[in-house]
This record gives sequence, C-alpha cells and structure tokens, in this order.
Amino acid sequence: KSIKFSDIKLANLSKPELPIRTGDSLLVKFDYSKKKEVTSPAFVIFLRDMFGQEILRLSTMPISGYSISSLFEKGAVELEINNIPLVAGQYSIDIGFARERTEWLAKLEGVIDFDICPQDIYNSGLLMDRSRGLIVVNHRWKHRSIDEEDKQLR
Repeated sequence: KSIKFSDIKLANLSKPELPIRTGDSLLVKFDYSKKKEVTSPAFVIFLRDMFGQEILRLSTMPISGYSISSLFEKGAVELEINNIPLVAGQYSIDIGFARERTEWLAKLEGVIDFDICPQDIYNSGLLMDRSRGLIVVNHRWKHRSIDEEDKQLR
C-alpha cells in the first residue's frame, strides 16, 4: 500500500451552518500518510448519485491540470467545487490515488454519503429535485417581437 487516507470531510463553503443545497459550494478535504514514494501521483474524487452512477470525476492530473511533483510524509488535500449544479438527492463520494494515467494505487468507495437539499435556485417558487432534471445551470431566456427589419435579415 502506498498511501493511507484519514480525516475525510465534506463541508458547505457557502453556508457552513446549513446542510449542502443545490448551488452551494463544497469543500472535500482529507489527510494522507505516505507509505512509499510514488512518481506522478494523482488524487481523484468521484461523485456518485443514489444509484451508484458516476456523475463527476475530478483528478489533480490529468483532469484538473494540478500537478503534484511529490507527496509529503503527511499531507492534506482539498478540492473546492463552486456552485454544485446537482439537484436535491442522495450522493456519495469515492476517493482514489493513482500513478497519473498509469495505475490505481488506492480507491475508497462511499467514504462520504450526503444529501443535497432542495433550493429555489431560480427564485421561481420551485425546489429543484430529480423530478425536474439532474442539474441546474445558469441561463437566460429572451422574448421579443419580430418586426419587418428582423424578417429581412433572416
């Protein structure tokens, strides 16, 4: 074994006193102890839905382009996810450690199970859950008249 994980935590960065809600920013944090030297180390976070479907994978390398040249004897890793776009539901987090693009060295599944609580993210009076899709997105609607000048441009 090349690494040992400990003190794995999930926090709401937007409102630390509240449960995680649709659109909040998250912090995934864990400590590790190096058991042996690894070239091209990479940490990986997987987010799965209640059915076990992987819906997000982020890694220091290659996905996020955050290169780690070597591990500390004891270190900490933090991943901030801004404005999580997931609707209300049950989710879980797996963490992994790999030699970048080569091999898995450690993988812990379901280390954190958590709920995302519904929030009226669009200020529409509707709470966003799986009955209305899987994600929320920034968006804007437009509605206007088509006059004669517009018709000529088409």
